[in-house]
Amino acid sequence: MSVQLRNNANSLLDSIDMDIQIKNVTGHPSNDGCIFELQRAGFPEGTIVYGVRFDKRNKAFYWTSVKDNCVAYLNETCIIYNTRNHETTV
Repeated sequence: MSVQLRNNANSLLDSIDMDIQIKNVTGHPSNDGCIFELQRAGFPEGTIVYGVRFDKRNKAFYWTSVKDNCVAYLNETCIIYNTRNHETTV
């Protein structure tokens, strides 16, 4: 169990904050359900969502809105709008 926790901690450190735009990138009908759920949560197609967490393991963005927990998949149901540089200087 400690190995799994260590892997989860490392994956959190590897995640990056980005801005994304909700979009059915491939136009594939299987993405319509995800787009519908995002729209129902208040994020219609074309919406830009700022400062969401990108998980490199499954190429998905996760965030919580007032209505629901949300997920969008890179190059399926969203595109990267902007990346954020979080480097700190000492």
